[in-house]
Amino acid sequence: VLSRFYNAARIYKARHILRLTADCPMIDPEIVDKIIKKYFEKEVDYCSNTVDRTFADGLDAEIFSFKILEKAYFNAKGSKLREHVTGYFNGKNRRNNNISTYQLKYTKNLSYLRLTLDTLEDLKNIRKIIKKLPQNYRWNDIVKLYKKSPDTFLIDNKYE
Repeated sequence: VLSRFYNAARIYKARHILRLTADCPMIDPEIVDKIIKKYFEKEVDYCSNTVDRTFADGLDAEIFSFKILEKAYFNAKGSKLREHVTGYFNGKNRRNNNISTYQLKYTKNLSYLRLTLDTLEDLKNIRKIIKKLPQNYRWNDIVKLYKKSPDTFLIDNKYE
């Protein structure tokens, strides 16, 4: 996947890459906007809400420079770092390779809430949640629903 991202970015002469994944269908555009804003304000190589998780799993957004993508492409060793696009610069390698980062964090740790779409159970749960949310909902609407009706949500124990 790293090679595909690098080659597409190179062909289209991308200077910055915003990464949203298909398994995050409930992504909040306001969170994405904040991540983009912080990336440019802080002038970092990589900005996300995925490394030091506080948002629900499924609200993942990342932005990074072509420069750091290229560095990863040429330096990432091993299938694990090459399989995932940002593994080279969002893990422990970021410190070892002078990669500047910024992590957008929510005021409370709700990373155990599961809004990602990996299984049929996830799909059923997301449909149930969406039915209870207003049209054009945002993250704050999801938080309000969770406070009101926590049993509506699946919990991901790996983040608890």
